[in-house]
Amino acid sequence: MPLTVFPTITFNSGSGTDTQASGAGSTLAISGTAAAAGTTSVSVTISGTTLAPLSAGATDGSAVMWISGIGFARIDTHNSVDTIVVERPITCTGQSFYIGGKRATLDNADSRYLFAATVSPTGPFGISGNWNIQLEDDQTITSAITLTANSGLFNYATIKGNASPARRKITQSTASAFLFNQTVNSYWHFDSLEFNHSNATKNYVIQSTTTRQVSFSNCIAGNSAGLSCPSGLMNRAGNVPSVILYNSSVLNCRSSAMANNINLHSFGSEISKSVGSGVPNASIVNLYQSIISYNGGDGIVSSSSIVNNENFVNNTIVGNTGNGFTIGGGNLQRNAFIAGNIFASNSFYGINFSGSSAQSYPTIQYNDFFSNGSGTVNGITFDSTNLSATDPQFTNGVSGTRDFSIGTNLRGLGFPGTASTVGANTSSTTTYFDIGASQRQIITGAASSGARTHPGMNAGVNS
Repeated sequence: MPLTVFPTITFNSGSGTDTQASGAGSTLAISGTAAAAGTTSVSVTISGTTLAPLSAGATDGSAVMWISGIGFARIDTHNSVDTIVVERPITCTGQSFYIGGKRATLDNADSRYLFAATVSPTGPFGISGNWNIQLEDDQTITSAITLTANSGLFNYATIKGNASPARRKITQSTASAFLFNQTVNSYWHFDSLEFNHSNATKNYVIQSTTTRQVSFSNCIAGNSAGLSCPSGLMNRAGNVPSVILYNSSVLNCRSSAMANNINLHSFGSEISKSVGSGVPNASIVNLYQSIISYNGGDGIVSSSSIVNNENFVNNTIVGNTGNGFTIGGGNLQRNAFIAGNIFASNSFYGINFSGSSAQSYPTIQYNDFFSNGSGTVNGITFDSTNLSATDPQFTNGVSGTRDFSIGTNLRGLGFPGTASTVGANTSSTTTYFDIGASQRQIITGAASSGARTHPGMNAGVNS
C-alpha cells in the first residue's frame, strides 16, 4: 500500500535503548533476526512470546524497522508470520531487528545512521523524507552529527524538543567540534531546542558545505546566562547556505553569530551579545521584526551589492560596537527596501554604505535613527520620512534586559505612514505600524485616538 505518513523517531536517554528499539512503531519493540538479498522483502524470525504480534504494526509509513548495523527503513506491508516489506531494497543476513520502542541517544553509532542515508542496499539507511526526530530529554554528543543524503534521496527532516515546559538541549562536549555538519541533499528544520557547547574550545552549531536550507523555530543557540555557549549558529565551508530563523535567538555566542557568507532570513528573532559582529558577512539579508543588539562589532553586514528583493523591515538594531548595518560591495540597488527600523546607540553609524558606488538608492523610509555615535547614515541619503533624533523610549534597553518595547514617540509612524491607506490610497484600509521590532499592544475598545488597523489582523487600538 502507499506510504502516506512519515514517522516520528522518539529519543529518551532514560527510558529508551540504543540496542533494542527503532524509535517508531509499537510501544513495546518487536524484535528478531532479519535477512534480505537486495530486495524490499525482508524475511524475519520473531523473538519472544510476550511481544506484540507483527500484524499489529502500522503499514502507512509511521512504523520503522531498525536493522542493527544497517539502519532504519519505513515499513510498507507485512504479514503476521515471517515477512516485512520496507520502502527500499536492503541486503542483510541474520542481523537483529527491532520495530517500535524508544531509542536512547543521538550519539549512538547506529542512531547516527538516521542522519546519513544512502540508497545502497547495505546501508547506512536513514531518514528518507519528512521524518521527525523527537527528543524527550536533553542529549550530549561527542562529535559532529553529519546531516546528509546521497543522490536519489532528499531529507526534509525535523529535529524537535518540547515547546513546554522547556526546550531540550543538545550539547557538544568535544573541543573544536561542530554539533552538526550539513552536506548535500539535506534540508533540516530544528524546533524548540537549545544548542550548547560545553568544551572550553568552542565551535559553531552547524557547518554547511551545501546551498541547502536550514531553519529554526523557537530555538536558542547559546543562552541568557552565557554559559556553555557555542561560537555561533552557522559556519560556511564552500557553498552559500540559507538560514531561516523563526522566533529564535542567537545569544551570548563566543564569536560572530554567523560566520562567512550566508543567506539570512529572520522573522521575529534575535541576534544579540555575540563576542564578534552579529552577522559579519551576509550575501542576502531579509529581516523582519527582529532584534540585532549589543554585538561586539557591526550588527549586520551585507558584504555584496544589495540586489533582488532584499528587505529589512521593522527591526531594532541597538548598541552594537560598530555600525548598526554595514552595506558593502558595489552598487546599492533600488530594489532593496529598508523601512520601519530603529537604529539606536550603535557606536558608529546607523547605516554605513562602504561599497564602491551607490548609483541607484534603495528605498529607505520611515526609520528612526537615534544617538548613533558617528551619525545617522554614511554614503547614502534618505528622505524626510525618516527620523534622526527621536528617542524610541525603550522600556529597558540595557544589554542584560533588552526590553525594546517602545513608548509613544514612534507610535503609528512606520511604513506606509499616517497619510496613506494601503495600496497607494486605492483601498480604504488604514494602517499604523510602529517603527521597530516591537509593536504596541492592541486593546479593543480603548480610546479612538490611537486606533489602528493592520492588514490581516483584527481592528483595534494601541495601548
